[in-house]
Amino acid sequence: MLDEDGEPITVSIVSDEIISSQLATKSSEPKLTPNQRTVFGILHAAGSAGLSLEEWNAGAKQEEIGTRRKADLTDIRNALVSKGLVSNHGDRWKVRHE
Repeated sequence: MLDEDGEPITVSIVSDEIISSQLATKSSEPKLTPNQRTVFGILHAAGSAGLSLEEWNAGAKQEEIGTRRKADLTDIRNALVSKGLVSNHGDRWKVRHE
């Protein structure tokens, strides 16, 4: 809307409410399924020593992950690798800290 001089009409609103002009930032953490979070947590809890594949799989199976379909463990591990969260060093799996 314009006034009689052709300038835009503006309105000021006074309020004691604090308004932030910053946009909410998206989480930089990758999205994980519940099973991926659990399996990642098992490895994270192992600390810097990491886990062998057998130890990691055993921990997942204790949480009843990979007990019905063994390929679930491979799928979860591959997803964590592709998201850059874990890596294999020799015979040890470790959480990647960046």
